[in-house]
Amino acid sequence: MNVLRASNHFESSLHGPVSSDNLEKLLSRLRAFCMVSGDPDRFKEREAVFVPIDETPVQGNRSDDQLLRLRESLSTSTESTGPAIEAPKTSFHVLSYGSPEPSAKQTTVRPATIAGVHVDSMNEALAFMRMIGYKPIFSYIREGRIFGYRGRLGIRVSQFYDDTEILSVSGIEAKEGADTPKLLQDGDYHIVEVYSLPRKDVTSLQTIKPVEEQVLQLASMLKGVVNLEQVDPLSLQNRVRYST
Repeated sequence: MNVLRASNHFESSLHGPVSSDNLEKLLSRLRAFCMVSGDPDRFKEREAVFVPIDETPVQGNRSDDQLLRLRESLSTSTESTGPAIEAPKTSFHVLSYGSPEPSAKQTTVRPATIAGVHVDSMNEALAFMRMIGYKPIFSYIREGRIFGYRGRLGIRVSQFYDDTEILSVSGIEAKEGADTPKLLQDGDYHIVEVYSLPRKDVTSLQTIKPVEEQVLQLASMLKGVVNLEQVDPLSLQNRVRYST
């Protein structure tokens, strides 16, 4: 197992749904803006969300407990429509998002920390998360097309599938033969995400502002096909929501 050094950056993003009727129009516009001549790159990834194994007592600093995410890149092809087959050597990333900045009024701006973890299987990745004191609570697969804009922004056009069954009850082993994941949103829609790519020089609210302007500019170029909006900051609070 090899754990890479973590990197920190600020991210600016906007999201919105696009209907099947407008999907090809959106892809055509993105091909032009991103100078893609053929079919855009496809991607498929699994993301599992983790909470601390040992809950902070009610009388303690319970609100400080944070969520962690384990993102796994899955092998795909231009005709991928079902569950992907894992490559023999898989690269995982552990992510932690900070809460959105309340001062950002036009895009979602939040700090992010990401570290690469190179392991041989999903089992090893889940065991690593347990070793650092975290257990999974749900998992989903995101699949679709991805674009790059001027080397600074990324655009994902994708659908989300419930993949929680991949996790065992103990959270240590991956289940074999799990059912085909079910769509988490209306099948007639794709989710569009415009987001800033990680950069070493974007580590504060001051340095994210020019990037935020680029996100807004691209969103304005896509108006009429998809309306991109800021996600409600309260729904993105990176805190564990305990039942008690």
